[in-house]
Amino acid sequence: STHGIIVTSAPLPASTNGPPARLQIWDFGGQDIYHGTHALFMRTSAIFLLAWTPALEDAREYEHEGIIFRNYPLAYWVDYVCHLDGAGSPVLVVQTRCDRPEDDAACPVPESDLFAAFQFRQMLRTSARTDRGRAGLIQALGEATAWLRSREGIAMIGIGRHRVQQRLEAMRN
Repeated sequence: STHGIIVTSAPLPASTNGPPARLQIWDFGGQDIYHGTHALFMRTSAIFLLAWTPALEDAREYEHEGIIFRNYPLAYWVDYVCHLDGAGSPVLVVQTRCDRPEDDAACPVPESDLFAAFQFRQMLRTSARTDRGRAGLIQALGEATAWLRSREGIAMIGIGRHRVQQRLEAMRN
């Protein structure tokens, strides 16, 4: 679980669908206390990656450092993104902790619901422990980036703002 907000960036290699990109990654805490901040960032073009794991899908709450937190199932987050974004951004639904093929589980949100809710959506399975599915995730991110660029173009900023951006990123890093 993410507590708070983790911000980082990563290069996305060039693909057949377009030039290289730099992903600005915002990992939001899913706890109730952070929900109000999500709306500040979810109104702009983005790729939404909804991570879920079967082991936590039905868990109603969990404890972290002595504090009890409510857990929300994947269906909640699909509805949440659809409501805040209006289904205009690409959505990647990623089952995590899939170390082996036998760890793969059926998505708790029917694929037909995802197709109805989002114009661009993909369902993936990955393992951070074994890197299983990593190549597919990178490919899906590239395809989602190309899809966004085809719809909205590439945002351009002036040189002065670019320098400020670079300075802020350096301070963050």
